[in-house]
Amino acid sequence: MLRNQGVLQDAPGRGLVVAPLDPDYVRHMYDIRASIEGVAARRAAELSAEQAARRGPALIKAGRRAVAQLAFAKMIDADMKFHEFIYGLSGNPLIRPTLETHLTYTQRVMGEVLIRDESSKAIWDQHEDILQAIARGDGDRSEALMRSHLMKAAAVMVERLRNGRKRA
Repeated sequence: MLRNQGVLQDAPGRGLVVAPLDPDYVRHMYDIRASIEGVAARRAAELSAEQAARRGPALIKAGRRAVAQLAFAKMIDADMKFHEFIYGLSGNPLIRPTLETHLTYTQRVMGEVLIRDESSKAIWDQHEDILQAIARGDGDRSEALMRSHLMKAAAVMVERLRNGRKRA
């Protein structure tokens, strides 16, 4: 399973080893996430605005608290919970399983990048903007903000990975 998710790869004569992070794979994965999660945000706004307004602020608060504590595992967990919350609000049962194969790799990339990143506060500002658009029932804005959020995250992660390779 981890081999299929891009986390492990075959090493002839040694079995399996942890695969290096591939900036091109990260870009492709985030392209897929931006498309699917953009739709999820739109549908969440159309179907679940009240629920977003009621339950979402606690997720934002937890994410900001993790950032303030520089608790990387909690930051990743809070981020994943926020996105999974949007999947649930969308009412589309296919979104989570469609993205499932990419979530382990996503968590690994986030872990590598967060250790060297200063933009965690900005990520939660973006999450809050997405949540507010969903809570207002603004599907167009929700989708646009989610896509923008994920493409910005991809750009940061790809840049960090490429710069890390140059230094190595």
